[in-house]
Amino acid sequence: MRKPEISDIALSSMISMPGDLFAFLEAVSMTGFRKIEIRVELTHWDYDDIGIINKVENFCRKKSIDVVSLHSPMSALISSPDEYERVKSLREIEKTVLIANRLGASFVVVHADTLNSFDRNSKTEALNKSLEELSEFSSRWGACPLIENLMPPRLASEPGEILSYLDIMKQGSGICLDLGHLRISGVDFNSLSKNFLSCVKSVHLNDNDGLRDRHYLPGSGDAPGHSKEDIVNFLDAEIECVVEASKSVNSELSLEDLLLFVEKRIGGLIA
Repeated sequence: MRKPEISDIALSSMISMPGDLFAFLEAVSMTGFRKIEIRVELTHWDYDDIGIINKVENFCRKKSIDVVSLHSPMSALISSPDEYERVKSLREIEKTVLIANRLGASFVVVHADTLNSFDRNSKTEALNKSLEELSEFSSRWGACPLIENLMPPRLASEPGEILSYLDIMKQGSGICLDLGHLRISGVDFNSLSKNFLSCVKSVHLNDNDGLRDRHYLPGSGDAPGHSKEDIVNFLDAEIECVVEASKSVNSELSLEDLLLFVEKRIGGLIA
């Protein structure tokens, strides 16, 4: 078994939200983490400002921080049957693809659905249309859209369903496997098919109580997929492992100390 290092693991900027992204970047630079996933949220940073995007790019280059993925805005409702809302949401994700291209990020994580009152058939039809359009756009800009597994009753909560969405997209799309969501969905990690796992490009490492999406640090609960062996297997398969934890894991700490705390916990997990 290879020995993973902290520098092999990415850290999501979710842990500092809704705080300033640059405070997160500065704090990361003082740890052993050298890979990050950036959440694209206006409460986090002004991603509409090209000057801010350039500032992120320059900081990461100077500090040798690799942006492996961007997480598209949570407000993007690409499964909405309302055409105005669907197209507006799709443009936000396409904007995320352009930012990924600028920052050198390989992946854009996409939530396919959200909780709303629309019926499932209407949402599925709208989502299929959005994914086809997103796939075409992404293929021109060198960023791979990843459908993240969600939790019932949302679309994209079941492995077979997610594979059906990938079937309508061009090659270059894939899956972001969120282990916390998987646990709440009641899907057995060990039952995932080889076909499904072959499409996984990124894993969100986070744990919960089996009831709510707590975003605990991996190993804090009993969600499978967080063992050292699992993480080594992900890394050997060239799957990005992203710690997607909430600030609430130790909210009394400053951001700098919180990231050092996370580094220590993850270091112990993979030691």
